[in-house]
Amino acid sequence: MAARTAHITFPLDRLYLEYTNRCNMSCAFCPYPLQRRPKGRLRFELCRNIVDQVVSDGITDLIEVTGYGEPLLNPEWEKISRHIIASGLRLNLTTNGALLTDPVSERVAACGFNDIIISLQTPDRDSFRLRKAPLEYETYIARVKRFIEVHQTIRSKSRIRLRLLNTIGAGRMAFPEKVSVLDSRDQVVASVRDWGRIVCGISGVACDESVVRNGLRGFPKFRPAEVHVTDRVTLESKLCNDFWAFGTGEPVRFPTRIARCRAMTMQNVLVYHDGRVSLCCSDFDNYLNIGSLTETTFKHVLCSEKAMTLVDGFRHFRVRHPYCQHCLGSNVPYLSAAKALAASFYQLHLEEFRVFDLRHALARH
Repeated sequence: MAARTAHITFPLDRLYLEYTNRCNMSCAFCPYPLQRRPKGRLRFELCRNIVDQVVSDGITDLIEVTGYGEPLLNPEWEKISRHIIASGLRLNLTTNGALLTDPVSERVAACGFNDIIISLQTPDRDSFRLRKAPLEYETYIARVKRFIEVHQTIRSKSRIRLRLLNTIGAGRMAFPEKVSVLDSRDQVVASVRDWGRIVCGISGVACDESVVRNGLRGFPKFRPAEVHVTDRVTLESKLCNDFWAFGTGEPVRFPTRIARCRAMTMQNVLVYHDGRVSLCCSDFDNYLNIGSLTETTFKHVLCSEKAMTLVDGFRHFRVRHPYCQHCLGSNVPYLSAAKALAASFYQLHLEEFRVFDLRHALARH
């Protein structure tokens, strides 16, 4: 049963947890290279303390492993993950996929994750250069494909979600360098179809082009979408955003002071590898620090005066923190207004993804 504490309803839909803020890529569309936080990793003892509180206090029943690093670089990733799952929580893993060699793939596929999200993001050789990765494009793609094979071979119950980066409109965003991957709806749909064929080929499902084409009618241009190709593999198109970019340079010319955000529902709470907490999963350098789980309890942090000031501000359309004002602002007035409207209505009143289900149609062919 849901419980309310200081205007917050528990359990939360999810909780974001950072295994490490070290990464083996340096993507142009990610703030990882710009972090000023000390590099480190989540220790098992701290994780156990966090999980005990999450379970006993009913904070959430779903943890998303994400943050600003590659989780598989934490040498205790498997021990930590199995402990979380054994506690009765659902656990989703987000990985860039570069470390998915056969031995690691087998361990990941067998671990018991609810969802395994592979940030494929750049689906071709040219855009892969934006990742500044330590391996060649062909090697990377081979590992992603091989992981799907391994996942299928061991009959893993986890769902694979391959995430593609929709960069429509990214030319007007404030990235440190130009970001161009899939810049039109046609390019996004073509990439989804290409990877749909790949998934079908690996999974032994006949891929009828007309079925796929008809099934993707109405594919959105500016809205995240997910395409169920098989029972265990889903493709995702997610919009690129530059929210974080305004924490890295000069203040924006048109900060937003009137808007709402999902922070007011605490559905984006992020726990960093060192136990500090932010209300926002886009807060790469902990500008919105609301407390530390090494110093006090989880509920005390979430219901602290600092957290409630930010939450209540958003409830009344008041953007109080400078980082939030810049995040939702822009150097162009109409973009600032558009971002404020998107945060106020789009994220709060629409489902996260528009869903396209090709499974039954493909199975009949």
